[in-house]
Amino acid sequence: MRHDYSKHNSLDCQIGGTEQMKFGMIGGIGPASTADYYKGIIDLCIHSGCSYPELVIDSIDMNRMCGYFEEGNESDAVSMLVSSIYNVKAAGAQAVAIASNTPHILYEEIARHSPLPILSIVDETCAYISEKTYKRVLFLGTGFTMKSGLYTKPLAQFGVKVLTPCPDDALILHKIIYPNLENGIVIAADKTKMIDISERYIRDFHLDAVILGCTEIPLMIQEGDLSVPVINTMQIHIASIAKKILSDVPETEFDSTYCHVQYLEKERAVLLAWREFASFENYRKPTRFALDLMQKYPVTSFIVDARKGFEDETEDAKWGFSWLLPHMKKTTCETVIFVMNEQQSTLDEEMDMWTNEFRKYFTVRKFVSLEEALHDCLRMPQNRN
Repeated sequence: MRHDYSKHNSLDCQIGGTEQMKFGMIGGIGPASTADYYKGIIDLCIHSGCSYPELVIDSIDMNRMCGYFEEGNESDAVSMLVSSIYNVKAAGAQAVAIASNTPHILYEEIARHSPLPILSIVDETCAYISEKTYKRVLFLGTGFTMKSGLYTKPLAQFGVKVLTPCPDDALILHKIIYPNLENGIVIAADKTKMIDISERYIRDFHLDAVILGCTEIPLMIQEGDLSVPVINTMQIHIASIAKKILSDVPETEFDSTYCHVQYLEKERAVLLAWREFASFENYRKPTRFALDLMQKYPVTSFIVDARKGFEDETEDAKWGFSWLLPHMKKTTCETVIFVMNEQQSTLDEEMDMWTNEFRKYFTVRKFVSLEEALHDCLRMPQNRN
């Protein structure tokens, strides 16, 4: 069964603005859902009154990829996916999405080596769920994703508990998905099994929703097939991709409870001003937005105003060192400026650690006021008229 994606989201588009971005997609995992991605993205763009989107699809060998996961061969799986991303970049893609949940088990390592920003299906789904009132959800997916706990930790920060089927049930579900569903083959008896397993967990554990954590499951399970709402990760991902493609006028500001991010044209700088300590997606989302600005504009300075807060998790620091900084290095940014209070001893060790890492790639400066930092940006040779 195919979906009418135009019913799901209304996306704003300004016709006649700057050109839409060319977007890359890593597909083939499996082929049936890749076709749904392609049609879904086009449907949403056309429904929004825009021109046909420019898409670059690199379809990889599903059997080979699944073989790597079965063998536990993460290195070759990452290499295969990163090579595919380089292929779409060579074809002109400016950003990319992997049209499957399972490869996102290796997302951090893939992103660390990727030449393009990756629009994560996990991040987008977690953002969607965070706006709901769900407290307990069931996760259905391939055996690899169910075992990995792909959504467990990201959703825990939003107070959502993720349940996965027991090993016996997980094996049944995996055999339904691969190879039949992965190849677009829907068997009525398999659908009945999947519904029966889901309903048992819904009943026994008083669940609020079910995550369709494999992009082929929507070929079999639709909204209304279960007694609770289904969370269609493919549909969420498609809508996010279309929205990114249709961003004719690039956003220059991000605002949340935790921070404010802004591109400062006169100073040729990106300002990230923290309002309180943040962790996980509350920290990473605005930080990724700051990186997006550095990739879009001729930025020479990155200003981090840490007088009211900063990141507060060791895992976020590791993410920053292994993923953020190498991507920043590829931009035009040359200087990182920290704005800190003179008496901020609780942050001294944290900021020293960040300073040492930033100095591997950039010039680092520190000021006690934002005004001083902005004035310093204007004094840089490349910013003088």
